[in-house]
Amino acid sequence: MAKDAPNSDSISNPPQCARCPLPSAFTLRLHPLCPTHIIQYIHTKTIKRLETFRTRYSSPNDPPRRLLLALSFGVSSMSLLQILDWHLAGQKERVGRAGVEVRVVSVRGFDEGVGEGMGKGEERLERLRERYPAHEFEALELASVLDLVPSLQTSLPPDPDLDASAPASQRLDALLTSLPSASSRADLKRTLLHRLLLHHASATSCSALLYGSTTTLLAERTLAEVASGKGFALPQLITDTPAASSSSSVQILHPLRDVLRKEIQIYASLVSPPLTSLLIPEQPVGAKAVVNSRDATIEGLMRGYFEGVEEGFPAVVSNVVRTVGKLQAQPQLSREEKVEGCEVCGLDFVQEGEVERSRVCGGCVRMLGGVTVS
Repeated sequence: MAKDAPNSDSISNPPQCARCPLPSAFTLRLHPLCPTHIIQYIHTKTIKRLETFRTRYSSPNDPPRRLLLALSFGVSSMSLLQILDWHLAGQKERVGRAGVEVRVVSVRGFDEGVGEGMGKGEERLERLRERYPAHEFEALELASVLDLVPSLQTSLPPDPDLDASAPASQRLDALLTSLPSASSRADLKRTLLHRLLLHHASATSCSALLYGSTTTLLAERTLAEVASGKGFALPQLITDTPAASSSSSVQILHPLRDVLRKEIQIYASLVSPPLTSLLIPEQPVGAKAVVNSRDATIEGLMRGYFEGVEEGFPAVVSNVVRTVGKLQAQPQLSREEKVEGCEVCGLDFVQEGEVERSRVCGGCVRMLGGVTVS
């Protein structure tokens, strides 16, 4: 007996959304969802991480608390800006005021791979000001951190060919050139970026510094930091905790920590108008990238690895971040140990025995090629 032909409608029509009768657009975490519920899903996952900044926790007579959003023009930080703008507009509509105000800052000189795009940085910021008029936008130079954070001037190895009065950009270029590997250069730039943003957040009286770090990015950084010798600092680097006491009282938050990278990419394409025209194109990773061992970094290799893991085993990516979230710094120290704030990265680390040399953690010593200044 001949079998019935398959129903062409079941093949051509997408499955129904798991939350409403509409057809689904994508499948997130095994659940087919329509565009409306995908956007709602991302909003819910993000806003719950900002619970302490709800209007109910602030007085109408007090000025709104400030949040500093680090913007790289990548899909994650741009999506976080879009979510915050939507959330604050909703607060004003419901209760007549917003509990916080958002300051957005981009940093020039951080990502060499998007140099051409960053040359148009002011044009990009102007487009954002037009789209998000409720927020303040500004740009900083990465090299300026060398003059703003005093400890960096004494802890980073000086260049004998440059005078201390040389422009910060020249000193930073010389320092990066002296480092032993591409991974060390990437680590130092990320460290300086964090110090600059923390300093700026404190100087502008911001309550928190927000990073657009997805679950996938935090998982990548977890393995990269361990490989770079900073596994001791994972609770300070990956979890949502107050900044190290040696730096400031600014909180560091990752509101997208429950969202995968591929999910935020879908979100950016679904919002109206889409965010794609505002983004700087990302460099290819994994099988799409041409790997040069001289230019490869630990962070880049981890990204290529987790790109494949996220596609087939998203739960593994989430488990990495959840496991790190359970870590805590050692609460009690013996009399032979003391906690110091690293003069380079600013993170708290345990200094053992009678070590009285330069207060630089082991991860930064390794990053700088074993050279530190006493």
